[in-house]
Amino acid sequence: MRYAGRKILYKPSKSNNFRERRIAVMSTFYFIKKHQFDDTLKISARLIDDKEDLIHKAVGWMLREIGNRDPAAEKAFLKTHYLKMPRTMLRYPAPNQLMIQPSTGNVMDCSTWGWGLAGTSMALINHEQCIKR
Repeated sequence: MRYAGRKILYKPSKSNNFRERRIAVMSTFYFIKKHQFDDTLKISARLIDDKEDLIHKAVGWMLREIGNRDPAAEKAFLKTHYLKMPRTMLRYPAPNQLMIQPSTGNVMDCSTWGWGLAGTSMALINHEQCIKR
């Protein structure tokens, strides 16, 4: 964390009120625009186990914004946390761009992946189809 004043971002991420938790991650968008991702990634990691769908969407959105600016930072976060991330949170960061191979944890570029009803096996099937093209 570069500035001590950013500590204020972390307190709402532990709140019982889901709106405050959502504000915690959404407020980091200012720093994402300035290519400062540390706070967003730390707060996102805290919120991975959250039960609220709106939190999943907000975290996924901020991860996508990071990926728009620094794909390597997004891929590193996804590779570390993808097994614990809820489907909605995982779907937002890089739709039609990234596929995580469950057996190895490799993050790959692929324009045809999708989780579908079959979950991770669907992603593997789609990636196989992408490679064959």
